Order: sequence, then structure tokens, then C-alpha cells
Amino acid sequence: YIVEGSVRKGGNRVRITAQLIDAEEDHHLWSERWDRTLEDIFDVQDEVSEAIARRVSPSVTGYEQNRLMRKRPENFSAWEEYLQGLRCFHERQHTEHEDPGLTQARQHFEQAIELDPALSDAHAYLSICGAWELIYFTTKNAEQTLNGMLSDGRKAEALNPENPMALTGMATAYILRGNHSTAQEHAQRAVKFNPSFALSYLWLGGAQVHSGDYQQGESTILKAFELSPADPDLNHFHATLYFACLGQCKYEEALEAIDKALHQHRQGLMLGFRAAVLGHLGENLEARVELDSYLTLRPNLKTRDDYRSIFVPNSAIADPIIEGLIKAGWEPEG
Repeated sequence: YIVEGSVRKGGNRVRITAQLIDAEEDHHLWSERWDRTLEDIFDVQDEVSEAIARRVSPSVTGYEQNRLMRKRPENFSAWEEYLQGLRCFHERQHTEHEDPGLTQARQHFEQAIELDPALSDAHAYLSICGAWELIYFTTKNAEQTLNGMLSDGRKAEALNPENPMALTGMATAYILRGNHSTAQEHAQRAVKFNPSFALSYLWLGGAQVHSGDYQQGESTILKAFELSPADPDLNHFHATLYFACLGQCKYEEALEAIDKALHQHRQGLMLGFRAAVLGHLGENLEARVELDSYLTLRPNLKTRDDYRSIFVPNSAIADPIIEGLIKAGWEPEG
């Protein structure tokens, strides 16, 4: 694949063009044009380079995945197994307790590693798979999954110390362990190595909101939206924005964020988040309906500590959610 382009200047204006080409088939994948003034050429350079970086990876990946649909599966290379894993990962069902797409993604990434143990990205995505297995309760051994996330992330980093996905995978593992300061360190390094990688901002924002830094977390997650406005995991972008807004008592904004998340995937944990913000807003009838739906899915939720045990450990946002659930009508035993 080749990125090529041109720069033309006229007076105080500059026109920049760029296009992505499949060099083997001489196939044009996309092109874009920017018309800007030269008042601050450095800002223009940053804007254009970031835009190109943002477009190249998903364009190439999507084109490669479409190409694979026409290839016989028994001939897959390690890279093609990895791409198939990405397809399954992004097309997963986002369902609790069982998610065949997530299982298939793990199998493809493991097969990619078997074919090429040095494929850093495959190790990194195994780490990310572990996060969703924990969040959606599809794993039978949470501690083993957490340990595996860190192990896979470290292998990915050892193979490529500047791999943002490896650092993001470890950041996610540290969030789910409740070590939010270490999570932030890893996510910030991931952002440094690739400022156009939206998932690094997602998990950096997550570490910040769980640490109680809600305003900074909101700013960070908004950057993730900017970088990947149609991301396959957009519902979790909205959920992180919900945390940031709820922590700042911006309840209307939090409700809007969680409604957008639920519009994409109606999950049990999201129903609890919605019940909590409705409780804070005093929308008693609607809050009670959502709470009842949530508690039906969480029959063992009896105490405040029960909630903390199934939520992110050491999270600053846990108590505001719990208090919102109580305002919605939940009566914890302790």
C-alpha cells in the first residue's frame, strides 16, 4: 500500500491532497483534499498527518478483510488469521455470559501466534479479548483471565516496545485490577507512541474517571470520539463519557451518553447505569422500571459490596452509581 499526495501553494493558501493505493493491484482505496491558509503551517501539518494516519489503518484492514473472504481458509497465514480475529472481534455480539464472536476472535489470534509467535499485535489483542471476557462475564476464572491479559500484553510489548495496543491491553488489565495510576501510565505511553489510536484514549479516559479525575477523563474520551467517530466499540466510548459526566453531577449529559450506548447494545451493566442516573435526576417511575430490569439480571445483588465486587475495583465512580441505584429504589441490605 502506498500513500501519495501533493502540496500546492497559491498566495496565502495551500492545497494538500493525499490518496491510498493498493500497489499490487493499482487499486485506489481513498483520497482526500485539504484547503487551508498558511497562517500556522505547523498546525496544518499536524492536522493533515493525523487525518491520514487515522484513515490508513482502518482502510487497509478493511480492504484486507474483504480480500480474505475470497480466500480458502486452510491457506491462511499468521497475518490473515490475525485479520480474521479482528473481524470476529469487531463483529462480536456484546452479550453477557456467552459471546461466540469473542470466542472465535480469541481462537484466530491464538492460531496466528501458533503460526508466528513474533506477531505482536496478535498477543496484544488476546489481552484486549480478556478485558471483554471479564466485562461480559464470559470467563469462568477471572483471576486467570487477568493474569493472562498482563502476560499477553507483556509479550506483545517485548516483541514491539512501541506497540500502542500492547500498552493499551496492559492498561486495561490494570484498570480491571483496580490499579488506576499504573493503568494511566501505560495508556499515556500508548498515546505517545500513536496519537491517532482511539482505543488508547478510551482506556486512558477510563483510568482517569475511575481515579476520580472526571473532567480530564471527559476531555480524553472526547478525543477518542474525534479520532474514531464510527468505532465498533462506540457504546463503550459513550459509557466512559457517562462516568465522566456522572462524576461531575452532569446528569442530563450522563443520561444522553448512556442512552446512546444502549441504543447500540442493550446490556445488563448499561441498564444499571441508566437506572442510577435516572435516580439522581428524580425520574422515579422510569428509574424503577430500569432498576427492576437490571436487578432481574443481577439476582445476587444484595449489598453495596456486592455491586463493588462486580464493578471496577477501587473505582471513584462506584459510590455515585450505587447512590443513584438507591435513589431509583434499590434497597441494599448493607
